[in-house]
Amino acid sequence: MDRFAAGAARDGAALVAFPEYATYEKKKMDATFPAVAEPLDGPVCRELAEIARRHRIALVAGVVETSDDPGRAYNTLVAFGPDVGRLAFYRKIHLFDAQGFGESEFIKPGESLEPVVFEYGGVRFGLMTCYDLRFPELARSLADAGAQVLLVCSSWVPGEHKTEQWLALNAARAIENSVYVAGVCQAPPVSVGRSVLVDPMGAAEADLGLSRACVRWRFPWRRWSGCGSRSRCSGNGGCRPAGYGPPASRSLGITPWQSPFLLVVEDAPATVHQGMHLVLRYSVGAPVELSEIRHLSQALDLPERTCHA
Repeated sequence: MDRFAAGAARDGAALVAFPEYATYEKKKMDATFPAVAEPLDGPVCRELAEIARRHRIALVAGVVETSDDPGRAYNTLVAFGPDVGRLAFYRKIHLFDAQGFGESEFIKPGESLEPVVFEYGGVRFGLMTCYDLRFPELARSLADAGAQVLLVCSSWVPGEHKTEQWLALNAARAIENSVYVAGVCQAPPVSVGRSVLVDPMGAAEADLGLSRACVRWRFPWRRWSGCGSRSRCSGNGGCRPAGYGPPASRSLGITPWQSPFLLVVEDAPATVHQGMHLVLRYSVGAPVELSEIRHLSQALDLPERTCHA
């Protein structure tokens, strides 16, 4: 880790992100995980903090943290800065108990549901871990809390179509929240590799493939100014009721975006910029009436051809 951090720092990186279980990982979970666990002020985290200090970077990595359960540890992401020590930590809440893998046997879920966001270098980062990626509510809460980049530190378990799912879910979380997503994944054979950086439109700006490597990426401030929180579909405080249940009734929202891209929103303020496309979203089973589209077009004084169902 020190070697990668040193190389990234020489290349001008300000923050370096490592995968889930970066300090201890095996292909199968077993009792050694709680056995090697340490508190966040233990030797492992002290060394991570020293790496951040020595190379003048922020560092994010997955560690195995002690819990109050002697048979189970926390799966924790921790962020350190070069000057202030620990910036944030997040204990994974969604544990992977599927496909013959039983993470919860040796790992305890985090108790807090509060989104963990920290700022470094003027950019706000939200923390997620691996299986969390399958639960869009967490990504949404991080976006609502101001995250501009989601760091999804992972050790994605290999299996049928798992690489395709990993790539698709990283893109989905980026698109639906108008954020950048950095999916940082353990390399084979433990995991699937394919660490990616996805932009808010779902396009991969970087893909490390199967190699053990790192890539430098610069946060695009000019581009972000056109697709930040103003465009996020949860920018009005949340698209859906508490618990993220389905909308109780049909709802309409309009949001600005960099034309010609479309963003579906619900219950958002009716804000229209000239040249933007509009999208209607209805709950399941609700028909889209052409008369309603025409009514919308007339109410907003827009040419009918700009409306799409």
